[in-house]
Amino acid sequence: MALAALAVLLVGGAYYVLTQVVTIARIQQEVQRLPTVSLVELLPPPTPTNTPAPTRATEVRPTPTRIPTATAVASSTPTPLFTATATPTVTLTPRPPTATSSLPYAAIELVAPATGTEFAGADSTITLSWKAPGVLKDGEGYRVTLRYQASGQPQTTEAWVQETLWRVPAEVHDRRDAAAPEIRWSVQVTRGTADGQALSPPSAVWTFVWR
Repeated sequence: MALAALAVLLVGGAYYVLTQVVTIARIQQEVQRLPTVSLVELLPPPTPTNTPAPTRATEVRPTPTRIPTATAVASSTPTPLFTATATPTVTLTPRPPTATSSLPYAAIELVAPATGTEFAGADSTITLSWKAPGVLKDGEGYRVTLRYQASGQPQTTEAWVQETLWRVPAEVHDRRDAAAPEIRWSVQVTRGTADGQALSPPSAVWTFVWR
């Protein structure tokens, strides 16, 4: 046991001498021999920094915005504004041709007195005149018709002449009603007498006033 302990002590002492005395002393001697080195020299050289050149501003143009195009949306079911109604076809029945007058003379054109002319008193001279529709033949003349009111009733006076004028008799003034002084007159070509065959259409009807 004693030998074993002694051996351990010897081994431990030898290890101490080798590690603590010999090695440390030698290391210190070697360090002293080394040249003095600046701490700055031991630091790594600074890495050059590249300063970026100022970037030239690039003009940025705005991107034009596209205006959306309107898209027509078709209605699924169009609504009619009105309803077309079929119109029945009207069939025009042609009228029979108008019969051409077979009378030899045209309607007479009246001249005087003009419609609306007024006369006063039974002694007034009232001469009716008109234009001839042509040269009348023998036995042809003019039927002059007067219509007025007498005693509240329609009255008619006729005359047949072959000239283109006629004087109204004074008795017509005395016969007509004072409250109805209007007298209407017209002329028509007839044959023979006032009641004879008509040879022209009746003329227009004019009116004069006889007070």
